Amino acid sequence: MILHYKRYLLIFSSLLAFYASAIIGLHLVMLTLFSRDFLEVKWMAPNTTPNKELIAFLGVIVIAHLASLQRQRTSDFLLTMLAIFPIIPMLAIFSYRGAAPEFVFSCIFCYLLIWIIIRIPIPTIKTRNFGIINEHNFVKYTIILMITVIISSFISGSGNYINFDFSKVYEFRNDARDSRLTIVNYAIPNIIGFLLPLSITILLKYKKYWQVIAFIVLNTIIFGLTSQKSYLFTPFFAAAFYLILSYRMRTSDIIISLTILTSIISLLWHFDLTSEIVPTLSIRRMFFGPAYLNFIYYDFFSTSPKMYWSDGKISLGLINNPYGFTAPRVIMNYYYFNSMSFQSYGNANTGFLGSGFGHAGFLGMAIYSILVAVLLRVSNGIADKVGYVAACSGLTHLFIAVLFLSSDIMSSFLSYGSLLMIVFAVILKKSENPV
Repeated sequence: MILHYKRYLLIFSSLLAFYASAIIGLHLVMLTLFSRDFLEVKWMAPNTTPNKELIAFLGVIVIAHLASLQRQRTSDFLLTMLAIFPIIPMLAIFSYRGAAPEFVFSCIFCYLLIWIIIRIPIPTIKTRNFGIINEHNFVKYTIILMITVIISSFISGSGNYINFDFSKVYEFRNDARDSRLTIVNYAIPNIIGFLLPLSITILLKYKKYWQVIAFIVLNTIIFGLTSQKSYLFTPFFAAAFYLILSYRMRTSDIIISLTILTSIISLLWHFDLTSEIVPTLSIRRMFFGPAYLNFIYYDFFSTSPKMYWSDGKISLGLINNPYGFTAPRVIMNYYYFNSMSFQSYGNANTGFLGSGFGHAGFLGMAIYSILVAVLLRVSNGIADKVGYVAACSGLTHLFIAVLFLSSDIMSSFLSYGSLLMIVFAVILKKSENPV
């Protein structure tokens, strides 16, 4: 009980510290470096919330309290990451802007809803002792699939658009995608979203470093063929979390590390000791960009017709799309004229909070929160098979980079590995070396 109380205090205090660093990053970086295209685009929601700073802080207290009630489960770890990516940065933005308090309250409610669902004793089928594929075969099948995708991409002509220059990715991306087979276009994000990061952490668990390097090489080729910058960093993202967790770093240690990193980068920029690219790739891309887009989705769809999944295959074409575009394209088209941050992108993607509201308002947010909670419970099934450390680190990309920050939940099932995660939670054999 004492250990649990100590863990609670460490996580709770570290999340409050992270909020303080987010406030520092907001004022020193975002409001100076990106003031014209970050917080001053044509928001329709007025800044009329009294005591917005106090409300934001109380929201952080609630989120920090829920996140600190931890068990040693993958779902709890990932739920804490949801607090950091993107809810606490959203509260920092709200403390400055004060717009859309009802949306902020709804986000806090969604966090509470997820927290409740992953803890209630719902009867589930026990799959720990069932499985037909072991970890080594999982890795082998992943590498075979990656090689197949690369070969088929070259055969279909994608090799004509191969590009490793970050500054030219938008020149090649669409043509490369259109040249590939549809099934390959679906296979690639499933590999990057789930199969690759989990394979990396399994290999690290067994200290097969040369195979890790082989995966990185193949992944680099896929980056060149797709011109998707985020793909290049996925194996390093998973490996970093694996190294952190395997060295017995606690969740609070990770939060404190992010707090220190954010504060240092903010101060270095404030005193002109670093280039613009450093806060852009860290503070802006990791924290405030995704958090801000959730507000933008609410700002637009709170006064405009909802999508009701008319832009996806789930509607079977039976629901009229009021815009003729996907939701991310609608948002980009509406806001980018006053915001250079959107002008370079074909889509303004966001995670389950913003996309859920865009589809069905607050009901959509609740539906998506339930689906996220279900997937978090499934993540515990993966941990039962491969171990806590391998599961947490292997699933961070799917949950943080995809579900929490940049993808519609429905898209994640077919395109980013959510469905595969459910399947492998059942068919994977229990590891002989659970770490």
